[in-house]
Amino acid sequence: MSHFRLTTSLFAFAVTGGSAALALEVQPRIIGGCTSSTDDHSYAVALATTTGQTEFQAQFCGGSLIHESWVLTAAHCLYEPNGAGGLQPIVPADVQVLFDAHTLSLTDVANGTAVTDIVRHASYNENDAASPFDIALLKLATPQTSNTPVRLATVKPGEALEALVVGWGDTDINPGVVTYSTTLQEVNFDTWSNAACSVALPGVTLTDNQLCAGTEQGGRDSCQGDSGGPLLLNTPSGVTQVGIVSFGYGCALAATPGVNTSVDAFLAWIETNTFNAATGLADVPAPGGVGEAFSSLPSICANNETGSGENGSNTGDNTVVTGVTLGSGSGAGGHAGAAVGSTSLWFVLLTLLPLWLRRKISVSPQG
Repeated sequence: MSHFRLTTSLFAFAVTGGSAALALEVQPRIIGGCTSSTDDHSYAVALATTTGQTEFQAQFCGGSLIHESWVLTAAHCLYEPNGAGGLQPIVPADVQVLFDAHTLSLTDVANGTAVTDIVRHASYNENDAASPFDIALLKLATPQTSNTPVRLATVKPGEALEALVVGWGDTDINPGVVTYSTTLQEVNFDTWSNAACSVALPGVTLTDNQLCAGTEQGGRDSCQGDSGGPLLLNTPSGVTQVGIVSFGYGCALAATPGVNTSVDAFLAWIETNTFNAATGLADVPAPGGVGEAFSSLPSICANNETGSGENGSNTGDNTVVTGVTLGSGSGAGGHAGAAVGSTSLWFVLLTLLPLWLRRKISVSPQG
């Protein structure tokens, strides 16, 4: 994480011509969101270690209940340092799933549902932060019948739809500051086409397995600790998961969307890997149909806004960036990228930032 903090600071210094013109005033949120309703997202789960830590310390990623016996998450969440500079797979005994954990306790030891099996996509490369196969399944030791599984999308959504993400990840946009949330947060940002996303993320090769989401203005995003959580939209059938939080260049930067695993691309894989020998059927069969009509899924944060959207002066819970100045650009909600002298310079500076998977980078309490 120290590398990320340093390069972000250098990035800000460069685009302002060496001046102290970058000023961010933020309120801590998912980044730029608000506390989620207790009952709205019963399918959202926290992945935690089994090392006797508190719920807050133990949580490291998110996930979603897609069947009473199965949780969907990101493959990169399920690796850990091997002590030799590389990564090794986490074993099921080291993971537990916390349900109904709207508030992660600072004192109670995590005591969740055990995991009996971890299924990572065979093509996932743990050494590639931009792997287009960042998906995994967790088999629960005890079926979770009291929570309603989330629907899975059958097709990829179009662009410019207001999607929702929930999670317990980093809530502070300021470089060098990490503030993980104890309560479930949610935030909205728009879906992007892969074509537009490829332009915004130089050096990243996207495939149909991936789905981008973010804002032109910045200030709202998922971040470290939100990995594996669901990206959601509305359909006539209800709230539907369209993506899995995966990676991005930093968090909440202007015109720099995050990348999610696109759920629709893996429906057959999910069906194959949830086969139940006892029934002779898949626990999670691929949904039928040829498509669906997506619509935006507004966050409850909007109920606390008093401004006029991203370009307004928000004073409620969704107050995120109240003053941004990059070079000659200024004002709340301004397009930070427009202040850079040239598009090519913006891309060069952006590539100095490492790609970061959005797994929590520390399970220690943050002050």
